[in-house]
Amino acid sequence: MKRSFQFLAILVIALVIPQFAYATPAAQRCEPSTAVLSGNNAIYETEPGEVVRHTWSFENNGYCDWPRGVQFVFVGGERFSGPHTYDLDQLAPGQTASVVADLQAPSSAGEYVGEWQLRSKDIALSEKLPVSFAVVALQIALPASDPVRNNGDFTQEPGPREPAGDVVIEPLFMGEVPHIASFGDLIEIPPGETVDGEIVCEQGFPVGAHWHSPTHLWEPDTDQAPRIYRSQGGGDSWRFGFRNPSNEVSAYYFASVRCLVNAPGSTFNVTIPLNLFARQSATANAICPGDSVIVGGGFDLQAGSGVELRTSDSDMASNSWELKAYNPAAAATAVTVAATCYSDEGASVSRSTSGWKEADSGEIAAAGATCPEGTLTTNGGFGHIGFIYYYSKPYITHLGNGTTWLVRVWNPSIIDHHVYASATCLSLP
Repeated sequence: MKRSFQFLAILVIALVIPQFAYATPAAQRCEPSTAVLSGNNAIYETEPGEVVRHTWSFENNGYCDWPRGVQFVFVGGERFSGPHTYDLDQLAPGQTASVVADLQAPSSAGEYVGEWQLRSKDIALSEKLPVSFAVVALQIALPASDPVRNNGDFTQEPGPREPAGDVVIEPLFMGEVPHIASFGDLIEIPPGETVDGEIVCEQGFPVGAHWHSPTHLWEPDTDQAPRIYRSQGGGDSWRFGFRNPSNEVSAYYFASVRCLVNAPGSTFNVTIPLNLFARQSATANAICPGDSVIVGGGFDLQAGSGVELRTSDSDMASNSWELKAYNPAAAATAVTVAATCYSDEGASVSRSTSGWKEADSGEIAAAGATCPEGTLTTNGGFGHIGFIYYYSKPYITHLGNGTTWLVRVWNPSIIDHHVYASATCLSLP
């Protein structure tokens, strides 16, 4: 009997000990575990105040669910208007999650670093994840006669008052004097549709364009605001494309081509593709050749692409039209940058700018730039953040004494941003 008891005890111990041996590693494997898939050690070279959309991605690479209460937490350095804390879902093994934030570069040149970390209460689930900004001082050309080499210091000037109405008052006919004439039309965009078209210069040749939306038709529901996705020169006309996101009411845009009349020479267009990777922004310049000067330009963002327009502006330093855009989609796409170039011996261009203007979260903001007396305002530019632009157009500040280019934007972001307007100014010999 004693032997039987000893044998039974040995058998029980033999069965129980392996269970404990296997249970201990299993319990150890059920500590929360994380793999950082993207977003770590990112470095952005930007201009002051520029906003970039940054994504951190994580995977639960452990053997058990994440605990409740996992947070993505700012832990030090510059926050760049990013999140203080962000609550994440409870992930099962193999599941992934992302944190997407619009980070704004500081307003002064320099190098800056901010750090975030994934945490569960007081336990770190990831290393510190730095994001760096190398901010380069913004150079905006001031009006001058040099067509390509004027890189004057940035200046801030008070913006113009907005006129009471949306009517552009410009002299259409001025005898034999070189001048800008505008030819436009009010375009209706039916609910949920896109409209493409072109407006022909009835006199002269195209150098630029302007457009605006009657905002009282859609304010304050900006999700229903019509969008412009094409504005570029083509032969003796200017091509436009508009989209109406509303499925209930028609939208309207007033579009005009700006034509140089009673002037020698001619204009032609240079277009190049801008390739945009998924969830990335990029910049490209369509460059005018050396025997011509940049007088205007634009873009074709492709209807339905969802690409966000960041900057469309002349660049005096490279004699080009610059486009910056952001692709929020999960697949790569391509858009078009277009430059309108003027060829005439002795002609020169310069660029006037409004300086940065505040665009508060959820508010409308305006900026305006004025060409100096004795020059012709051929086109205007704007930037710098992903706004809904609802007009870019000229108006006469003093009849016969320069035209101001006005840009108005809606800032749909939850953080404050800045906007500027510029005017391209043509001097004829």
